[in-house]
Parts: sequence; structure tokens; C-alpha cells
Amino acid sequence: MSTPMTTKRTDLFVSWDEIQSLCTGVASEILRQKLPCDKVVAITRGGLFPAGLLARELNIRRIETVGVTAYAGQSAGAAQLVKSCAPEFLEGALIVDDLADTGTTIDFLRPLTRNCTFITVFVKPEGKSRVDLYAREVAQESWIRFPWDTRRQFVEPLVKD
Repeated sequence: MSTPMTTKRTDLFVSWDEIQSLCTGVASEILRQKLPCDKVVAITRGGLFPAGLLARELNIRRIETVGVTAYAGQSAGAAQLVKSCAPEFLEGALIVDDLADTGTTIDFLRPLTRNCTFITVFVKPEGKSRVDLYAREVAQESWIRFPWDTRRQFVEPLVKD
């Protein structure tokens, strides 16, 4: 009898500085490609911080949010709309999220939009084909620990006085 192979999940801790640097790189690429960029939609909650950083770098003042849930804890599920955005933001906007894991959220939102650019900071192989622009690809088994989901804390040294 054979046992099924299991993939070990690896945690990838990301700092605020890394996020800011990756978002600046994406903003540079948006400018290089001359993509329309006068409004931003943040997919909440993970897209809030990257969307704010992109809006700053691109001097965009028109920012909206759309709420989609596709996870319950650490388990992926079906996407559900929990907060819609203003209709004028569904056309010609930069739509930003922190991660495209399997692409479920983007697959859910894309049919509701027109001429939008879907951007994520991180992308995994299963979600890569759904994203128009991303900053960094990571392994599918990676679990990204974003700075807004973690806390810095003091750790006692191994040897004390």
C-alpha cells in the first residue's frame, strides 16, 4: 500500500520594507507599460496596503475597495462578494491584491470588470495566468506571512546574564 505524497508548506516572512520595494517596482512597470492608472481598487483585506503604496507612487487619489472572501482561515473555498465597489471603478482601474494563490478571487472579479489591470504583489504558479502584473513569484507550497498579519516581538537570548 502506498501513502499519498504530502507537500510541506513553507512559511515566507515578508517585511514592510520588502513590500514597499516590491510595490515600487510594480509602479515602475505600470509607468513603463503606460498602463491607465487614474484609479485603484483594493481587494480587501490583503490588497489594502499594496494598493495604498501603489496609489502613493503613482499619485492616484481615486481609491476604492471591493471585498471578496475566498479563504476560511487557511483553507481555500469559493469566492464570495462581501462588499461591492462603486461602478465607475469596475472599468479601467488597477485592481490590487496581495497574492494570487489559485486565482479564485481574480476569476470571480474579472467578469465584473472591463479593461482593468489585475495586480498582485506575490503570485503562485496556479494563479499566475490570471494576473496581469505581479512583483514576485513564489512556490505553490509557500505560505506568505505578510507584515500586516504578524507582529514583531522581543526574543530572549539563548544565554542570559
